[in-house]
Amino acid sequence: MEFILRYSRGISKVEAVGLYRCPGNPPFACILEKAKCDYMAQEAYRAGGLKPDFDELPWEADYRAAKQKA
Repeated sequence: MEFILRYSRGISKVEAVGLYRCPGNPPFACILEKAKCDYMAQEAYRAGGLKPDFDELPWEADYRAAKQKA
């Protein structure tokens, strides 16, 4: 299970079912939380102080391939 820390919103941590980067210009983060999915621009993710760092997030294709193996 991965965690995303949201310091800017006052929430200590939220359990994320999935957290990965999606290709785009610029790329964006996809945050899956149970039945909810949020998309966040790279700049907003970085500016919000969210963890893990944006550059450490797997790409969508790598994330899905790892899920299929499991």
